[in-house]
Amino acid sequence: MTIKGMNVEIVFSLNRKIWLSLIVAMNSIVSNASNPDTIRFNVLVPPGEEQFFEKKIREALPSLAAQWRVKSYLPPAFMQEYLDKRFKEKTEDRRNSRYIQYSRFFFRDAFEDLERVIYLDTDLIVLGDIAELYAYTKALDEHCYFGSIPHFYPCIFYFSNFMKMREEIPKFKQTFNAGVWFTNLSFWNEKTYERLNYYLSLDAKSNYKLYTLGDEPVFNLMFKDYLQADKNWNRCGYGTHPAVTNLFLASGEKFLSEAKLIHWSGPFKPWSSPKIRFADLWRTYLPTPLAADYKSYA
Repeated sequence: MTIKGMNVEIVFSLNRKIWLSLIVAMNSIVSNASNPDTIRFNVLVPPGEEQFFEKKIREALPSLAAQWRVKSYLPPAFMQEYLDKRFKEKTEDRRNSRYIQYSRFFFRDAFEDLERVIYLDTDLIVLGDIAELYAYTKALDEHCYFGSIPHFYPCIFYFSNFMKMREEIPKFKQTFNAGVWFTNLSFWNEKTYERLNYYLSLDAKSNYKLYTLGDEPVFNLMFKDYLQADKNWNRCGYGTHPAVTNLFLASGEKFLSEAKLIHWSGPFKPWSSPKIRFADLWRTYLPTPLAADYKSYA
């Protein structure tokens, strides 16, 4: 049942290894929201990690104005089988990490009471009022029920063999980073999952080596005609090598005055790499109970 007065639904999916990034992301969202009491965080975690996350959130954000809940989930058997064959993870922890990542395709089943939602990765901070991004969900309908933020990344780089995707590539308009998106789950239907199964089967026929960046190519294949939001709602790529970010990505006061979300997509994260651009800004959203012991998390 939806909480009375609730009108901004945000979903995360992660495992316990990156719990600190969740705390910072949540704190940044609430700190910059005009009406934080209208926000609910829906946190999806692997089975057995619910109490861990509930404890961390309560201790780190005891006076959080927003509502939140934690729920465990595993994706359907066909997705688990695909992931097991693709990644061949050797430990249960690593398998569950993959499962919860790909649970992003199944929020409709995990949270049956949700319709319009924003999904966010946790390697980011939100500097704008999240209600502005959520407002885009009002324009979604049965014909276009997925939206994201366009970025410059040629679609051919999503595939190890782009000749096998020669019929799909011309259909792309502009790719998006799959760490920030919004959708109306009520419009996800059998055809949606037929498309998902189709693109998973293409990968299987290529010995699970067709896609290069996790599940982002599949999201882009499924939702080529997506609703585009302002680029400032996902200024991504700041987790790439410092030499790359310093050369190609924006910085400075003007950038910070315009950016509504900074995303450290890539292998370098602000909690473990202090030299990464804007890591100092990320640390400003560490709650006081954690800030003093921050070095122990790095």
